[in-house]
Amino acid sequence: MRKLAERAKHVTGIDKSPEMIARAHELAADHQELTLIEGDFLAADLPSAARSFAARSLEA
Repeated sequence: MRKLAERAKHVTGIDKSPEMIARAHELAADHQELTLIEGDFLAADLPSAARSFAARSLEA
């Protein structure tokens, strides 16, 4: 997500796990264009254009 945030105008990351969101905040603290949300991606109230790209990564 950090690499995508370096190239995109804005990136929203969604994860059900509060631990993963906390870790993502730690790893991406220097990316102001990144928004992290705890929740279910499929149930998130996002505009349809916001779902133009979806990825899953387990890397640190």
